[in-house]
Amino acid sequence: MHKNQKIDFFNSIAKDRDHWKKKNRYYYKKITQLLKFIIPEGSSVLEIGCGTGDLLNDLKPGMGVGIDFSINMINIAKEKYPGLTFIEMDAENLNLDYKFDYIVMSDIIGHLEDIQPALEKLHHVCHPKTRVVITYYNFLWELSLKIGEKLKIKMKEFHQNWLSKYDILNILNLANFETIRMGAWLLLPVYIPIISEFLNKYVSKFFLLHNLCFVNYMIARPKPNELLINKNLSCSVIIPARNEAESVELAVQEIPEMGKFTEIIFVEGHSKDNTLEEIKRVF
Repeated sequence: MHKNQKIDFFNSIAKDRDHWKKKNRYYYKKITQLLKFIIPEGSSVLEIGCGTGDLLNDLKPGMGVGIDFSINMINIAKEKYPGLTFIEMDAENLNLDYKFDYIVMSDIIGHLEDIQPALEKLHHVCHPKTRVVITYYNFLWELSLKIGEKLKIKMKEFHQNWLSKYDILNILNLANFETIRMGAWLLLPVYIPIISEFLNKYVSKFFLLHNLCFVNYMIARPKPNELLINKNLSCSVIIPARNEAESVELAVQEIPEMGKFTEIIFVEGHSKDNTLEEIKRVF
């Protein structure tokens, strides 16, 4: 019954979806900007929970497929973007034959009723180099979003699960995916001239404030066959750094362990701030 209620809810808001996206265009523009940075144009892309299709279209895939359990959302997407493929399908009952370069789950993971089995099903549409890109709201913003709904400055949402990044990391691991990158995005998700760009481009890089960003994201890949892994391999990460003192600690924290050990090498380029001192402090 709960699943049917959820489907009915999303069918009922489908006609207003684009109106709310225009009202909050700054947020959606920034999400698109993030994903376009991660996903090269011309890739084969599967978007799970595609809604009315805007994000998938903006990614300019060589082959683009969007699935959503809301038939009303799918019908709107088909009408808007006839060059892409949209299918009424529940992410928890994924049944596709094609293997994609990228699988996008944008603001959808909290709506899944049973997350681990849904992620496990993704392996059927993955090849060894597939990347799964997940964006999700920071649970620290839950109250703010509910207030936004009450004030009618944000589209009403169906009840969802609020997960920390550690919850999602653990579920990805249980579903046999390896997280290779994660980060945070958008300290201020609404547009205020000058202020929004300043906060999101510069202030959000500071470590403590970084944890307050509105959106978290993760990039994962299928775990390689354990028999093919050479446990003696190591990895070197080279990071050029000039006037990046505020980013050094964050960069080190977000690099995953790779192979037997991971070597991190900073190449300091005569910075005018205290980048060199910060590198020495972090290590």
